[in-house]
Amino acid sequence: MRWVRNAIALAGTVAATAAPLAERADAQTRPAYGGELIASLAGEPASLDPVLAQGDAEVALVSLVFDTLYRVDDQGRSSPHAAAALPVRVEGEERAYRIALRRGVTFHDGAEMTADD
Repeated sequence: MRWVRNAIALAGTVAATAAPLAERADAQTRPAYGGELIASLAGEPASLDPVLAQGDAEVALVSLVFDTLYRVDDQGRSSPHAAAALPVRVEGEERAYRIALRRGVTFHDGAEMTADD
């Protein structure tokens, strides 16, 4: 009978300890339209190199830091972003393409992006 009283006392202690913790727990909820969205990433980015980005956290961070020549939509179609148009094959070259850059694309310091960059 003594072990039953100890088990009940232990269960009461666990319940009393867990109750305040449950009140402080935060969870992501569906955001309302307008205002601010705060969300967490699934993990910590291991690299800021766009070529090495694999996980959700890395891809999300890289897309915020680096821009791309093209964007791909949900159906897998490419559209120009920093490029002015889709690539054009260089005549007489089997694997050479020319990509025109959109004018007015600037770096964080205001310098305009050129083909040399």
